[in-house]
Amino acid sequence: MAFKHNIFAEISRALHLPETYLFMRAEAGGAGNYAKYSSFNNDGSLSRIGFVFRVPHSPRSDEKAIWSLAISWSSSTGHSSGLWEGVSNADIQEISDYLTTKESHFGHPISIPTMLLDMLMVHYASHRRKLVSSLFLLETQLGITRGARKTDAWDWNYNIFRKFTKQCNGTYTDLVYLERRLQFGSGLGKFLLSCLSYLDEGNIMSVEQSSKLQGISRMMKENIQNNEAFFETQLQHVLCLQKRCQALITVVRKKSLLPNAT
Repeated sequence: MAFKHNIFAEISRALHLPETYLFMRAEAGGAGNYAKYSSFNNDGSLSRIGFVFRVPHSPRSDEKAIWSLAISWSSSTGHSSGLWEGVSNADIQEISDYLTTKESHFGHPISIPTMLLDMLMVHYASHRRKLVSSLFLLETQLGITRGARKTDAWDWNYNIFRKFTKQCNGTYTDLVYLERRLQFGSGLGKFLLSCLSYLDEGNIMSVEQSSKLQGISRMMKENIQNNEAFFETQLQHVLCLQKRCQALITVVRKKSLLPNAT
């Protein structure tokens, strides 16, 4: 359901969301974005910490979605409020399941950002697996995989070459966009680790809050580090897949120039 700009602004203010969210959700676009905003009490202790996120491109490979979210955590209540836009029914079910399994974590300021990172990791891994299968199928059709059977690619006519080239270019484009997604995921992991350090080492939370959240912070730090490592290894694999796809396109072009490719 779409709200008028003034009503949406009122909702954001009521939830104490960062004021930049309205700008970011409209202007960040496919570049993506993440940012942190803090407010403090008179004694210098943390009053609120807010986050805004705009996920570049659709996180799902099977449907189009634009994820934007803003979160505000209150030190007085120990709870977060926020908006998560662009989610599908499947997303809502995944979020609900996650909340159930990690219920004890949701008094922590970066619990929801960590959930976002976990969900992106799963979706991006799914993207990569599907593209690996697509690329292998294209290589098999062209007869350049190990153990490949005899191929009729040498006898393709112009229309078949044109269709195959279009498929190769589409796969390569998907790999480029996946590279961008994985870079975003890795950067988001680094950003969340810096936020944890900010909260744990900045002496801005009360002793009681710090003690209560210390164990959760350690588990979150380990989880984020594991996700960041996963993003990095996935990224390296995607770069290798891009080179394979480029080699495939080169072979297709050379075959299309053969005399019988008419």
